[in-house]
Amino acid sequence: MTKNICFVTDFESIEASLNTHKYLLKKLSDNFDNVYLLDSNRFKFFKKRNIKKPKHKIKKKNIKEIKINNYKDLKFFFNKKNTVILNNIGRGLGDFKLLFFFRLIKIPQIQVLNTDVVSYERTKEIKFFNIFNFIKFIFKKKIFQKLSVFFSIIGILSKIDICFTTKKYQFNRINKNYFFKENFSYIKKSVLINSLAYDVFKRQIKNVKQNHILYIDYNVNHEDTVELRGRLSKKDENYHYQKVITILKKLEKLYKKKVLVSIHPQYSLKNTRKNLPGFKINKFNTIELIKDAEVVVFFNSTVINYAYLMNKKILNLSSDILGENTKIETNIFPSRSGVVKVDINKEFNYSKKKLEKSFKSGQIKNRAFINNYLKPDNKTIGLDKIVREINKNFFY
Repeated sequence: MTKNICFVTDFESIEASLNTHKYLLKKLSDNFDNVYLLDSNRFKFFKKRNIKKPKHKIKKKNIKEIKINNYKDLKFFFNKKNTVILNNIGRGLGDFKLLFFFRLIKIPQIQVLNTDVVSYERTKEIKFFNIFNFIKFIFKKKIFQKLSVFFSIIGILSKIDICFTTKKYQFNRINKNYFFKENFSYIKKSVLINSLAYDVFKRQIKNVKQNHILYIDYNVNHEDTVELRGRLSKKDENYHYQKVITILKKLEKLYKKKVLVSIHPQYSLKNTRKNLPGFKINKFNTIELIKDAEVVVFFNSTVINYAYLMNKKILNLSSDILGENTKIETNIFPSRSGVVKVDINKEFNYSKKKLEKSFKSGQIKNRAFINNYLKPDNKTIGLDKIVREINKNFFY
């Protein structure tokens, strides 16, 4: 019998999903017969009408899209296939229908959480003019998720059979606390793995250079932030980018190297070029650009994990104008490591000597960050461990 994996994700963000999980999907396709892609949006309570198709051509022949639109055909498909679900969907109200279906057909599920290695709460900021959006956010991100956990515990919705996580506290809470696992978790078993960044760094990163400065752009109007804070005005957005440009220009003078800009797969190249004129804007190759950078500048991004592993000089920007939640986001890494934090609203009065001294003084904390957050499972390759556990638990 064949061994198959079905990657369930929302095709609204398919480009970003394929880019984020490309190493995982390749590893799975190398070790199992087929990897199927299933659009969860087709089966939600509240469907989005314009379903996107993957823009990236999938090079591997055994990675295929399942073009099914109803539960009857989906059940027939899974009944014929020996399949494990790789669950990449949320646990919001719209996902309940599909999670209930997975429980009915009793199909095993795994979850892989190896990119976002630190957590924070996004509910600190309330603006009275946006109280409706705040309430909607609380229901979507908090109440419905709590309900999904409750429904999983009482057997209405499916549980995750194995969660592969890089977060030590999550692993310990589930595996070392039987009472919590049985009564308060939608996860049956947790397996500790190293971060994806560590896997890629150990297996694929070679010839690290220092050719340029890299700025990883930040979405000032992220969907979740807008729901709480409201949309940043055009005036404030322009002010924000003027301050960012000022710092980037100063770094170019200090290091006598060009600044390149990298953006998230879902960001608009056109808009970023307007916001950051005169800089080369890049998409889908951030890891490669980090590899060849001397200094990496960012507000908040999970891809910064690669900069730690490559021992890059990291400058973490912050700004009060972006709101309370963004302030929390941009303090995640400085509070846990030795990156240099800079408020863009204040005078950037660093000399190169002073900046280099600040980078050097944070190296010990950065190494501790790597051990605690990026490689908590010593030197094992996380992707290899995932394959071993899938075979051991589901394809024996």
